[in-house]
Amino acid sequence: MLTAIKELEEIFCTSDGVNEDNLVSWLLGAKRDWISKPEIQSAIDKLPTFRKGEMYENETLERSWWSRRLRQLISLRLVAINFKIIRNQTFSATSRKFKVSKEGEDFLNNPSDLLVLSPLIDPFKSEKKAPSGNKQQGNREGRALHHLPKIRKALSSADNWCEITKEDYEYPGYSQSLNDVAYCKDIKAMKGFGSHQRPHFMWTDNQPLKRHTTSKKCQIKIEGTNTDITLK
Repeated sequence: MLTAIKELEEIFCTSDGVNEDNLVSWLLGAKRDWISKPEIQSAIDKLPTFRKGEMYENETLERSWWSRRLRQLISLRLVAINFKIIRNQTFSATSRKFKVSKEGEDFLNNPSDLLVLSPLIDPFKSEKKAPSGNKQQGNREGRALHHLPKIRKALSSADNWCEITKEDYEYPGYSQSLNDVAYCKDIKAMKGFGSHQRPHFMWTDNQPLKRHTTSKKCQIKIEGTNTDITLK
């Protein structure tokens, strides 16, 4: 995957990284309009990583496998995130590109074994392999999953909290334990990333799913005090 990122940067004549869809499509040899362009086709025979991600240990790999692998490389700091915000008065959006970090370059020059969870394992479904193929699942991901008890427990004590960092904002969940709640003491003091003027900048910029959003406030005991909060 690291080599594929560098090859795609060469193809696109860029040094700011590649997006996830292009990267995974390249590794799987997927049918994409940009891959079928003559200039890309002429480069395929010269580059060794195209379609090298279809199979692994006699398993046919899916996009989710490579998505999990990418996030593992980010967690290991072998891949860096180039995080961009496009914003005007009426519209805001974020985009991420991924590039090989300095640590990743060192790893390519001097490879070594790394102990990581197999991407075949879905970390959100304990001891179960991630679904493969295009089979319809009986329960859509996220349905019937009740997170409120976990949130109540995490918010109950300040021992579970950590002050948010730039890394937490750009890619939540990788720099801290899953048991931690990232918080911000003073949004206006958060210079250098995101928008420190908007209270809900993480919600807007990272664009999470809104399917489970409710406007009803929940009463949660925080440090011994009953507090009404809105969960998103």
